[in-house]
Amino acid sequence: MRPSLIPPSFTSPETNSTDFQWMFIRQNETDEFLKLKQKFPHQYFNRILEDKRIICYVTPCDDREMQRKLAFTNSMIWPTLHWSHIILGHPDTHHKHALLETRYHHPHLHNHIEHFLCNECQQAKPTGSGHGLLPDLKVSGIFCEQVTVDLIGPWPASTLNGDVEFYSLTFIETTTNLVNLA
Repeated sequence: MRPSLIPPSFTSPETNSTDFQWMFIRQNETDEFLKLKQKFPHQYFNRILEDKRIICYVTPCDDREMQRKLAFTNSMIWPTLHWSHIILGHPDTHHKHALLETRYHHPHLHNHIEHFLCNECQQAKPTGSGHGLLPDLKVSGIFCEQVTVDLIGPWPASTLNGDVEFYSLTFIETTTNLVNLA
């Protein structure tokens, strides 16, 4: 049997933000949803999930059964972001949006995802587009054994049809430094 890659603390109901018991406790520790349910009764509603009364959200035009999302309080956001970030293997912000916003609802979830920082990701993942000096090439001396490829640009250009931007794909044969632009 393979060992689990999920830390043991992430599987307990107290720290597992996908556990309905955890959601039930967090949703009921504040009157935040009581006010929202009174103000927007067609959007916030109760659903019984695993014997727990969980508050769900649906946009006004959507079907309650098919497009409902689990409604989150402020106290649920950061634990869920942290839990899902670890469980999903440190995804980038774009993938976190795609995964979390289809299942959960909070008015500011998008902003919270944008501002979530992981110490491990900050240290390990490169930022930006990788500008800088390239490492030295190890040239073998055999023609066309090694070719480097790069995409360069954009360059502005004026044509009869107006202004355009273009990119160029470069191929460099490293033994002779022969350059080909495509």
